[in-house]
Amino acid sequence: MSLELVLLTPILIMLALFLVVVGRVVTVQSQLNGAARDGARAASVARTQGQAQAFAIQAVNDSIAGTSFCVGGNAETDVDLVWMPGGQVTVTVTCTTDLTGLALVPFAGDPVKTGTASAPIDTYRRLDCGGDPCGVEE
Repeated sequence: MSLELVLLTPILIMLALFLVVVGRVVTVQSQLNGAARDGARAASVARTQGQAQAFAIQAVNDSIAGTSFCVGGNAETDVDLVWMPGGQVTVTVTCTTDLTGLALVPFAGDPVKTGTASAPIDTYRRLDCGGDPCGVEE
């Protein structure tokens, strides 16, 4: 009985550590996807491209404020705009996750995680495109 316990203990410890890593990675991915979704939605209701950029970054920062999953507490936000009625806003949030205490786990994976979300710009929404018609190519 004691021999079986000695042989099984390392396997059970590795299983427990694996579950902790998977739980942390899933939580971080969910938070990043949620922050990207909030940023995309905030940008899609703006009137100008400048406002859309600022709204997206502010929404992402507000979403991850007070969390500790990103090293240094900050994330990189990239906003891709197709600024025209019926266009699309895509927000990508990237951060290096805090895997403190899990350095012994060989399967922790890449600590850099990315969340992406897109939101449409309403087809009948009035947009400011600097005096030019939005979405019209000359």
